Amino acid sequence: DFLVAQRSNLDLQFLMHTGDIVNDWDQPAQWQRADAAYRDLDEARIPYSVLAGNHDVGHHRNDYGAYGRWFGEQRFAGNPWFGGSLQDNRGSYSLVSADGIDLMAGPYVVGERGKSTSSRSGWTTGTANTRS
Repeated sequence: DFLVAQRSNLDLQFLMHTGDIVNDWDQPAQWQRADAAYRDLDEARIPYSVLAGNHDVGHHRNDYGAYGRWFGEQRFAGNPWFGGSLQDNRGSYSLVSADGIDLMAGPYVVGERGKSTSSRSGWTTGTANTRS
């Protein structure tokens, strides 16, 4: 509510949430509350992106199931500022303009325990090169 009410005063152009949307990934009530809070941003058409934090994926379990259901690519795909995602929004990029400057904002997971980051790094580099 605060961000929507203060959008003009704060000159909000884009918001980026960099992890821990919920505290406990396996608690549906927390996802429901988060969904309701972010729905305010959706309805106000405030551009934003999210990134899963360790609390959103069960720490070392890397369970992206609930994150994908609530904040996967389908949530953002219809927005004009959404550029695309990797693995159902484990990484994404958005295209925004602020004060006449075109920007590409792209949070992505740096690495998951025990998994290679080369495919994510390649996706990020390829996306940036294609859009520049």
